Amino acid sequence: MSKTTLKKHISLAGREEVSSWLNVSISAVSNAANRGKLPPSWYFSLKEMYEDRGLTTIPRKFFNFVKLEEPAE
Repeated sequence: MSKTTLKKHISLAGREEVSSWLNVSISAVSNAANRGKLPPSWYFSLKEMYEDRGLTTIPRKFFNFVKLEEPAE
């Protein structure tokens, strides 16, 4: 995953705006962007925020969702 692309998505709304919307510190947003993965608990809030502002929603691939394995046959 490209950290640069995630950082671009975050910068569209602004780190301060994102941190305020999520009620987390700016450093929490910066650290997640630098890791290249956002906490999955932020997904729906950020989706709502970006839609409210008419911005392109951050793709799910940038969230650290647990991948489910296929069931054994």
